[in-house]
Amino acid sequence: MTSERRLDDPVSMLKNVVVNHKKCTLLIGAGCSVSAGIPTAAGFVDEIRKRDPRAYERAAQKTYPHCMAQLPPGARRDLIAELVRPAHERRLRQSGPHGQLQSLVVRVCALMGEFLAVYDLAAS
Repeated sequence: MTSERRLDDPVSMLKNVVVNHKKCTLLIGAGCSVSAGIPTAAGFVDEIRKRDPRAYERAAQKTYPHCMAQLPPGARRDLIAELVRPAHERRLRQSGPHGQLQSLVVRVCALMGEFLAVYDLAAS
């Protein structure tokens, strides 16, 4: 059974980490991206199939890494920017739970003198 989390849940957890001098790793995955309007890996593959059928056909497997590898670096960068930019622009225009959480994580880490490690497969 899955229960809905509220913004104050991770805030409470982070406070506990700070107060007790513990370490933690916060993983924010595709769920945040999808809810922000960024396509899934399958969505990117579908865009490549539509925009560059030859690149799609060359891919040994019809998966995100294989299809992206068939695009020149500039085309990859442009595709990612085009599909991700609207979500970032929306986030800047609105203050919702996802934006608040992201802002909170950045501020808490900065106050603690910690640097965020971001692993973004779409950007690599």
